[in-house]
Amino acid sequence: MPQEARNDYFFKITDTAGTTARMRIDGLPAGVYNVTVFEGRTTDGNQVAKIWTGEEPEEENTGNFAQGSATVEVNVIAGEPLWYKHLEDNTGGVSGMIIRKTSEPGITWDFNDGLPEGSEVAGTAEHSEDEGVDDSGALVITRALNSQLGGWLSPEIGTVSSFIIDFDILIDGGTDTQADGISMAISDDLAPFEAFSEAGRGSGLRVNFDNWDNGDGAPSIEIEFGGVQIAAVPMGTQADSTLDTDGWWPVHIELTTAGDLTLLYNDELIHDSVNIEDFAPIENARIAFGGRTGGANANQFIDNFRIVLDAGGGGSISGPIAGLIAHFPLDADGDSTNGEFTASTVTDVEFGSDGATGNTGTSATFNGSSSIIQHDWVAGLNPEDSFTLTLWAKSDGGAGAWHSPVTSRNDKNPDSQGYIIYDNEPAGAWTFWSGNGTEDGNWQTLDGPEATLGEWDHLTIVYEEALCQR
Repeated sequence: MPQEARNDYFFKITDTAGTTARMRIDGLPAGVYNVTVFEGRTTDGNQVAKIWTGEEPEEENTGNFAQGSATVEVNVIAGEPLWYKHLEDNTGGVSGMIIRKTSEPGITWDFNDGLPEGSEVAGTAEHSEDEGVDDSGALVITRALNSQLGGWLSPEIGTVSSFIIDFDILIDGGTDTQADGISMAISDDLAPFEAFSEAGRGSGLRVNFDNWDNGDGAPSIEIEFGGVQIAAVPMGTQADSTLDTDGWWPVHIELTTAGDLTLLYNDELIHDSVNIEDFAPIENARIAFGGRTGGANANQFIDNFRIVLDAGGGGSISGPIAGLIAHFPLDADGDSTNGEFTASTVTDVEFGSDGATGNTGTSATFNGSSSIIQHDWVAGLNPEDSFTLTLWAKSDGGAGAWHSPVTSRNDKNPDSQGYIIYDNEPAGAWTFWSGNGTEDGNWQTLDGPEATLGEWDHLTIVYEEALCQR
């Protein structure tokens, strides 16, 4: 149902006492809403309904709104539907509904008006009035100077058992090889506070954006709990770190009550439902950021931090992640995790091989000749505007092998449409092909990094519709 509807939708049930009519509304942004229902007729004596998110209430919760109205406050979690159920009594129905958002969920620190009340800084950390996103305020952990060590500690936020966290991060403007990274810590033992490095602090949850290899496999994004590393995903190489940002990049983290943590970095899935087996709620929690530089350096800033407690979305990232179209794990079939996209053809594909990392599950193996996973054309998987596609791929072919981990093409030579990723054409490099658009020639090609035979490579393609760039 669209955001506004007048006389566009008509639904009728048998006007019999004891029957019900239920309506589901999807796509509401997370937040607190007042849902008002009303009846225009003046002859009915009783009208009641249920309005809810999450678990359905056992009894009606509107009270009698016959010849009037009733308002129910609901807290909508990201990706969660709003439900209305009318309890028919054979005397009429609801005339209309108004849904008004009253507040945003969670705790937000945008650093626009200084440091949040009750927070503190240590070492080189400080507030900046105009170095944040769109020249707003920001939290400075280190500047692009050598031998810096900084930290920031939030006020107490309560008990952390699950959450959704979003913030913007900047690691930029430093030496050719930038260092050393930033850590986010959530714990109950961060005070008395002092500055700390990218290795983290406290006995609770740590997410380390470690940008310097001290013999620990960095650059990487690491998850730690109770002082124990749970998972780490490499982020490029020391000479070519993919932790380095190009200006401000978004970070999105979800934690469920079962201890499953999902993390996206610049909209790229890095950790997918990594289970922290011994996770337990953190009472009297505070949040801290720390970072350092050494002989190499970078500006390392944080902006627009928001945490929504008790809001972890669960195993599928498709619901709460704004803009995500689909995730295909390829563990056992060719379908998307949200069930929206089901493969029409799966031929000679072996599932269950080792995955790229410990956090990506298993993988699908293709024999190079007859193997295929195919989806029939749908608009949902073929966006007309800007999009990003990311995947892990391992090639065993040679130069010119013309193997394609992903193809979405419509051959209309000389005006072909869509895009292709090839593994080794023309000279042992991953290559992106796109339909000709406004350019001459049937396909436009762009060579990427070298295809390392027999090794997993992480590939990302980004298409900017407004600029016709990829």
